Parts: sequence; structure tokens; C-alpha cells
Amino acid sequence: MKPNKVKIILIEDDEDDQLLFSMALDTIIIPTELTIIKNAKELQSNIHLIQNLLPDIIIIDIELGVVDGLDYLEKIRSNKSLKETPCIILTDSFAPSRIEKAYNSGANLYIVKPVDFSELINLIRKICELNWSEYFPPRPEVFYVHDKSQKRSNTTNLL
Repeated sequence: MKPNKVKIILIEDDEDDQLLFSMALDTIIIPTELTIIKNAKELQSNIHLIQNLLPDIIIIDIELGVVDGLDYLEKIRSNKSLKETPCIILTDSFAPSRIEKAYNSGANLYIVKPVDFSELINLIRKICELNWSEYFPPRPEVFYVHDKSQKRSNTTNLL
């Protein structure tokens, strides 16, 4: 019997980041199914698609061109069938105001994109293996995760 696939929706407008994420996902042993939503227009028209896919994890970049990914996080959280779906912010931004807004908008984790591909692979593997019930409701002490190679204070090295 085949194990169930982890259904992941990646909301990311940068084609290079989409490719890196997809390549990293292909290297892990865990069976996954990836759906990529590439831009705000596609996201707007696919909010029902997200609902119908019943994803296990939704990963959102904050900067989606002219649109703020956190606005879409709020829309996702307001959808009854997606309210308990783990939502992860995966971004380049270290801005405390963005981290706080992501937390207040209902994200389960805020992760700064790793600069090293092997760290990205490790991060994705751990995201797929997490017991997400431990992250509901989101808690500040396990919310912000950074790349080990980036020297930051007041961060959690959860993954």
C-alpha cells in the first residue's frame, strides 16, 4: 500500500524560487504532491481550487509582486475549510513588523528562506514531517525560524 502524499500548495511568484522548491521537494523521500500558484491573479481565481485540493500544507511568500501574501493568508484563514490547514510564510524578509503581521494573520510558522540548497531540502523535509497539531494555535515561541547560516538574535532554530 502506497503512503499518502503530502499535498503542498506553494504560493510563490519568483520562477527561480519555484524551481528550487520543486527540485528540493524531489530530493526528499517523502511522497508529495505540489501545486504552484504563481501570481496574485492566479491566486485570486484559485482560492476555491485551494479549498477543493484540501492541502496538507500551504506555503506562502510574502512578496507576490504588487500583492502582499499576508493579505491572502488572511483570506485563507477566513475560509472555514482551510482554517486548520498549516500555513507557512517562506520569505526573504527579516522585518519584525512583517513577522508580527504574519503571526497576527494566522501563520503557523514564519521561515526565512535558506541561502543554501541543502538547508532548503532539510527544511522542506522537516515541514513535511512535523506534527502540525503542535502548532495550533500558533505560538510566538515556535513561530520564527531562520536559516542557521544567518546570524540573528531572538530567533528560534526550530527546524
